[in-house]
Amino acid sequence: MSESVPEKCDVVVIGGGPAGSTAAALLAIAGRDVVLLEKATFPRYHVGESLLGIAPTILDRIGVREEVESQRFVRKYGGSFIWGKNREQPWHWRFTEVPDNPTYSYHVRRAEFDQVLLSNAVRLGTNVYQDHRVTCLIHEDGRVAGVAYTRPDGSEGEIRSAYTVIASGQDSLALEPSHSFEYNEDFKNIAVFSYYSPALAVPNWDPEEPRGNQIVVAFEEGWFWVIPQSEEYSSVGAVVSHRSFSQLQKMGAEAFLDAMIAKCPHVAALVSGARRTEQVRVIRDYSFTFKDYSGPGYFRTGDAAVFVDPLWSYGVSNAMRTSVLAACSINSLLGAVPDAREEVLQSAFQETLESFYDHMIRLLLYFYNAHRDMSSYFWKTHNLSYAIRESSQKETFIKVLSGGSYLIHDKLHQGSSEVDPLGESAREVFDRFTAEGDTVPLKDAEWTEAAIAEVFDSLAGQGSPAMPAADARLAANYPVKSYLYVDPEKLVAQALVSVYHQNRLTTLSSVALDVVRAADGQTEVAPLIDDVAKKLSVPASSVRDEMKLLLDGGILRVER
Repeated sequence: MSESVPEKCDVVVIGGGPAGSTAAALLAIAGRDVVLLEKATFPRYHVGESLLGIAPTILDRIGVREEVESQRFVRKYGGSFIWGKNREQPWHWRFTEVPDNPTYSYHVRRAEFDQVLLSNAVRLGTNVYQDHRVTCLIHEDGRVAGVAYTRPDGSEGEIRSAYTVIASGQDSLALEPSHSFEYNEDFKNIAVFSYYSPALAVPNWDPEEPRGNQIVVAFEEGWFWVIPQSEEYSSVGAVVSHRSFSQLQKMGAEAFLDAMIAKCPHVAALVSGARRTEQVRVIRDYSFTFKDYSGPGYFRTGDAAVFVDPLWSYGVSNAMRTSVLAACSINSLLGAVPDAREEVLQSAFQETLESFYDHMIRLLLYFYNAHRDMSSYFWKTHNLSYAIRESSQKETFIKVLSGGSYLIHDKLHQGSSEVDPLGESAREVFDRFTAEGDTVPLKDAEWTEAAIAEVFDSLAGQGSPAMPAADARLAANYPVKSYLYVDPEKLVAQALVSVYHQNRLTTLSSVALDVVRAADGQTEVAPLIDDVAKKLSVPASSVRDEMKLLLDGGILRVER
């Protein structure tokens, strides 16, 4: 790394937390010139210690899983709730109740975890400058063209970039005018928390790991989290309504937290005999969303885009996941995918985050009624989520709490889905497949991620110009609905693959490539349909019908 910030780069990343470090790492892996500006000097304290089940996969992809393991963070095998009508006993869930889920994730000490991720970004080639505070975005010709910043000595500088990743959490609010974001009044809560030693004994599924589950406890004023951080201490926090803020000011944070613990017998029993080891911290006004998650020259990720509520511990893992989507979109736009279009990828990115935000709000509002039966929470999650037919309601609930991309638009059964990454070329393919105007909803989509991943690997192995090997390998490790950074034509191929995956993989890679060529206008579609039908031993009408279902149904979307 040079001593001074350069004047230009491919991508500038604002913020060195998990969102920024993940985006920077992936872009550095892709060979991009990346500069990351971080206002603090690491390691530094940060709240948000529990990771979802999707996190280990992302850690693998950025090459840091082994280093995270070496930190000996507490393994998270699932969670426990004391919630709903019956609060006498906790009810539990674990990742392994769902096929193909990870065995465990982690409860992390953020100062150490964030340092590991930032150091990994440096190792991969990111130029990181700590104690550099970004003061504003530079707008030129209708685009974000870089950022202005202050150096440690107080002097000012500017850097131009093709793209900017805004990953600076709540600090991002200061970079934009107030009309560009809005607070969520439904989650106008206060979090009051501290740390207790020795670590509190909470339930777990692994007898060799006695302190693994995060526990969430409802009480009359709100709810508590208890997260084991190590053998030495646990994080304990109360989330209460903003209406309690005046009481908090009068009592002081320490007395207020003690009073909340006294009102929650389950937590009071857990902390009895433990001592508070750190100051009591207070966070408020944390639920907000920006209206635009991306735009010409920029992408927002993590808490710099949207944060709803800490109840399900989505913060860190969602920050990393949205950074994967942003980084791969940017890499495509910088030339990894020929003819990738900014408006298509950013429209997909916008709609994905909007869908996530909308459904998280609706699920959490339902969950915040803490007097329902446990089964009703499972039912509501299943009802609002995209799940394969064989999933039970509880399995869907666990998938959502694992960080899977199962939250979709309400319009699924009217022909919409979570992501619209098709663009004009795929719409042209659709029009050639069928001239019919009526949509046919696909309510029982069946697909196998492993099969689709194998086809993407085949595409990479054949050196498809439409699917560079690095992007294909990355795509193979994410759920189908996370492929929004892949150029539109690949999703047409994916659609066909997702229907005809069983026992046909040897022919599907060539079929998929043919569909890609068709989407590019290089092949007549009618002969292609006949060819596909012959290869798969099905009537040509079935190919037309299935493609129409996929494009008009739940896996892909075409708007007329």
